[in-house]
Amino acid sequence: MSISEGTFSNGLHRKHWLLIATTMKSCNAARFVLTNTANYRCGQKQHDECRRITLRDESEL
Repeated sequence: MSISEGTFSNGLHRKHWLLIATTMKSCNAARFVLTNTANYRCGQKQHDECRRITLRDESEL
């Protein structure tokens, strides 16, 4: 194996890991956004439910 072959495979290996690292970051960022969106929607549903109960209670007064 010549030096140039080793450098090529090492450079290819480095690019491969960079691609994996970038993909992982993207996945983590997407997961973070989806989790926050889901939590927001869940909180919004709870808020709507509380508001509906409050309005119902006020209408009974």
